[in-house]
Amino acid sequence: MTDRKEQVERRQHIRFRVREGAFAVLRPHFTIVAEIIDVSKGGLAFRYITSEERSSQSSGLDILFAGGSYCLRDVPFKTISDFVMPNEFSTPSATTRRRGVQFAKLTHDQMGELESFIGNYTKGEV
Repeated sequence: MTDRKEQVERRQHIRFRVREGAFAVLRPHFTIVAEIIDVSKGGLAFRYITSEERSSQSSGLDILFAGGSYCLRDVPFKTISDFVMPNEFSTPSATTRRRGVQFAKLTHDQMGELESFIGNYTKGEV
């Protein structure tokens, strides 16, 4: 079993805490609107509330910032982790989960937009 420190050291990209107001919206059905926790050039983590054991499959996500000041659409990804967050909001019918995703092949324009998001909407390294 690896500890958290070893996992961080294996990452290829520096992760940054995201300012409050950043959201991920999962495509194609827009059934999950999630608060982004942190982001890197390689992926991001978000928390969401769901009534399902594990959310349905998604093919892409949009990254938004409140007020419409930023939107990166249809980012391809694959889920790396998805688990219940202990000590977070939960009821018998809904739980808070954390999902970590790795970006799939981004276009040159998408990578430029992601770098802009990291530069303008984050508040320091994790």
